[in-house]
Amino acid sequence: MYKSVDGGVTWNSLASTVSGTPQTFDNVWDATWNVVTDPGNLSQDVVYAAAYDAIFRSTNGGTSWSVVRGNSGTLATNSYFTDIAVSPTSVAYATLSSEGPQAGVWRSPTGVTWTNILPAGFPSEYGRLVIGIDPNNENTIYFFGPTPGFGKMSTDFQGDTLWNSLWKYQYISGTGAGAGGLWTDLSQNLPGNINVFNGMNTQGGYDVVVKVKPGNSNVVFLGGTNIFRSTSGFTDSTSTTVIGGYGIGATLPFVAEYPNHHPDQHVIAFLPSNPNVMFSANDGGISKTTDNTASSVSWNEIDGGFISSQFYTIAIDHSSTNDIIIGGLQDNGTYFTNNTVSTSPWEHSFDGDGSYCAIADAGATYYFSKQQGRMLKATLNASGVITSYRRFDPIGATGYGFINPYVIDPNNNNLMYLCAGKHIWRNDDLSGIALTNVYDSISTNWVQFADSLPLAIETLTAVAISKTPANTLYYGTNRRKIFKVANANIGNPTRTEITSTTFPSTGYTSCIAVNPDNADEIVVVFSNYSIYSIFQTKDGGVTWNRVAGNLEQNTNGTGNGPSCRWVEILPVADGTVYLAGTSTGLYATDTLINNGTIWVQQGTTNIGNAVVDMIDARTSDGQVVVATHGSGVFSTKITSVNQITSLSDVVASAISFNIYPNPVSDVLQLTWEDQLSNRRVAMTIVNELGQLVKQKEISTPAINKTTISVGDLPKGIYYIKLDSGKSNAVKSFVKL
Repeated sequence: MYKSVDGGVTWNSLASTVSGTPQTFDNVWDATWNVVTDPGNLSQDVVYAAAYDAIFRSTNGGTSWSVVRGNSGTLATNSYFTDIAVSPTSVAYATLSSEGPQAGVWRSPTGVTWTNILPAGFPSEYGRLVIGIDPNNENTIYFFGPTPGFGKMSTDFQGDTLWNSLWKYQYISGTGAGAGGLWTDLSQNLPGNINVFNGMNTQGGYDVVVKVKPGNSNVVFLGGTNIFRSTSGFTDSTSTTVIGGYGIGATLPFVAEYPNHHPDQHVIAFLPSNPNVMFSANDGGISKTTDNTASSVSWNEIDGGFISSQFYTIAIDHSSTNDIIIGGLQDNGTYFTNNTVSTSPWEHSFDGDGSYCAIADAGATYYFSKQQGRMLKATLNASGVITSYRRFDPIGATGYGFINPYVIDPNNNNLMYLCAGKHIWRNDDLSGIALTNVYDSISTNWVQFADSLPLAIETLTAVAISKTPANTLYYGTNRRKIFKVANANIGNPTRTEITSTTFPSTGYTSCIAVNPDNADEIVVVFSNYSIYSIFQTKDGGVTWNRVAGNLEQNTNGTGNGPSCRWVEILPVADGTVYLAGTSTGLYATDTLINNGTIWVQQGTTNIGNAVVDMIDARTSDGQVVVATHGSGVFSTKITSVNQITSLSDVVASAISFNIYPNPVSDVLQLTWEDQLSNRRVAMTIVNELGQLVKQKEISTPAINKTTISVGDLPKGIYYIKLDSGKSNAVKSFVKL
């Protein structure tokens, strides 16, 4: 958890919530559903947090916490979902989902002593129950969420059955349990199926919210994929209106959104000075209405002041030097831009969860896809609007990943290779697919490769095709296996497994990068945490090198190293640039060394530590685009190895310190400038393999000098880093 004491300008992590193992889900603080303050306690700084199977309470603004409900220890057998709400007079309500030992609906007038007020007849199975306290009468509280097999049933656009419940609780006396509280089941008044997309769907608790309007207890808002407004407090089913989410009457293939709004609701808030003004936070950002009482509510999107777009994929035009970029986003479809001006709006070209995409033949054709393998061939106008289309994923293909990979051939844009469960599919001539504006799977020119994956749990997760020489296909699985197919463009070719025995046993193949100038050089990326992540072969898979280097904390891949997602190989005039996308930002190097690669972070002032999911690069002009999961898209041009930030650049631009003698046998002398005096500085030494060999904290006195014993280190090249917290520097030395 983070805390700001200056209105959100700066933030600090609360030490009491840090596990120190960001790569592993091993602490209840790794998933926090809600945080609220206590408005009624003016003598203490009371904060509540609803975490994984735990309701925490702090009386000192988060410095320390106590568990008041649930479990803060083991992660076994517990309530995955929790929620917390506090009334104006400090009465707290909490929910814990039904699979945990302290499941239920809990009430506490003090935050210390709690009573389970769950009534008889409540559904036996319930997931994420959210809480809505009536701001006009704090003794009235609503509880809303998914209850499999109970409550109101509806179906989604895929025909799946959905169940949700809405209960109203009125506190009467005592602890609020039994006769001390009155429960009313309002579930049958929930919206059912409305058109195809306008019904009640909380997606298993992903998007669920309930709010009562200040000033009018009869007006209650519910959020699932859509927003519903009831003017009778859901005491009937006839006073409910859809006011946001999907467009009214939305249907396939291009699912419309409510104007200036977006599906999947997470937060509803009211302007304190005028409760008719309402804010909605959802998967599309934030929208605002100035009149939530209107028969047809009008919204304005107010996302202009921040960037939160979560890109899964990115693609540029490789057959031209134009500035067209397309990319697939989480729940926001595929967007298009034809320039790199940061203030220019992007066009929303395709819907759904944006998946893999491609641009063919200088922008003559576009290929889009969305969740679970639904693929679209299309033409666009100059603004990025679809002018004609045809869905074309192959009839009979199954087992698609949620974000499913495919690739078009760089030498023949009418050839495509597709991962589908346990099989590779090839389309021999995409030009033969007529744009008839029909949305359905087809068989036109598709060929399924005969080779399959033997393990029941094994699926294809990455695919790549060579450029020079052509027609060598590589693909990988979620179980570390890598395959090579020669002459993949004709017939039904046979694969060769090129999996290395050094690959991690739990390796999920997230990327296979092929050098555009050399089909025998490939880099394979395994995205799991706590495994060795990046491998390179220069001979088509006969031998492999471990090239993650300093991206791993330990040489076996364990520790707190980032999750690596993607690698791009970009040949330039004076060498080769390797770019790596990770969970902590973008890194680059011009040399891959077995067990010794030094990766240096790029774009520290703009990309920063944003998760980088995908990179695309064009050899003709060095155009590079970087897709982040949360901070948008970044672009640059790289035509020389000198344009990437190197280790020497980091040293030159950082704080100043000196070491001597160099080379050194026993004792290394460190001196620094006055700017480090009287500060505490972290010192680390790594060897040329990127392995940590020494670390300590130095209290820098005014004499600006200290010594480090290195006599116990083996001979070799080392790097010493000083980090003051605000700046850092790195220098190399040789141990004799």
